[in-house]
This record gives sequence, structure tokens and C-alpha cells, in this order.
Amino acid sequence: MFQNLQRECYDLIVTNPPYVPQATFTALPREYHHEPALALQGGEDGLRWVTSILEQAPDHLTTEGVLICEVGDEVEEIMNARWPDLPVEWIFFHFGASGAFAASREALAAWRAQPP
Repeated sequence: MFQNLQRECYDLIVTNPPYVPQATFTALPREYHHEPALALQGGEDGLRWVTSILEQAPDHLTTEGVLICEVGDEVEEIMNARWPDLPVEWIFFHFGASGAFAASREALAAWRAQPP
């Protein structure tokens, strides 16, 4: 996802990648299907693009850089189950939902360096 950036680094990366899991996408009301599928479909579990972002973002953030990413409430639950030690801070909204997180370059780089 970052290949055209070469070695460019940023203080802040904000992203809203496609994150809708396939089963959820298929069940969406008809009006959602007027959007390009590429804008919504995040693969089987919604993490297709999110995984790439988590793995590659540390290489494109400055030392004090931060990643902010929206993934929706459903994918937040999937991420918490898959990566319980993922060093992100979930951003809670005034209406009670979340589905967006912030993570520092340092924390993501340390997490990425852990053995699988």
C-alpha cells in the first residue's frame, strides 16, 4: 500500500481503508451496493487492508509519528480477538461507539518485531 512513497515519512497517517467483512458486505442493504465494492470490501474478515497498514505504517511514520485508522465496531472486535496484544488506543465517540484507533510508530514497530 505504501510502495509509491519510497522512503517518505509522516508525522501523521490517517486512513479509512475498506474494512467490511465479506459476509457483512453480502448482507448490506441494496443502497450500499451502489458504492464501488472496492471502497467497502475488506476481505473475508475485514482485515485485508488493515493488516498491510499495520505492518507497513511504521516504515512511513517519523519517530514520533502516529497512525489513526477507522475500522468500524465489527472489525474492532475481530482485531481484539486476533491481536490481543496490538498496541492501539481505541477512540471512543460521544455516542458510545468506537471502531477507530490510534497507534504510535514506536508501538507498531515493536509489535511488528514480535515473533508470530
